[in-house]
Amino acid sequence: MVDRAGMQVLEDFYLLTLRRVGRFYWRDFRKPAADDNVAVYRFAGRPSFAPTAAPMYWKATMQLERLTTVNGHFLLDFYDDTTWPTT
Repeated sequence: MVDRAGMQVLEDFYLLTLRRVGRFYWRDFRKPAADDNVAVYRFAGRPSFAPTAAPMYWKATMQLERLTTVNGHFLLDFYDDTTWPTT
């Protein structure tokens, strides 16, 4: 839910800041909430807005594509002080 100012901020972020194809960092929703659990996203389409029953508010709908995680671990790459990576 956003008000008119929120609509403008989201559209400016999409159209001006990212120029429709830009990537951005945002929380990775598959992981627990932590400052270092972020991923790289991009918009799959333009955000859309629909009026709600609450006066002066709009429902914002965004389709995002998660490109990669930033703080991820490659599970096949195990090593310790005595062994090198296994891949």
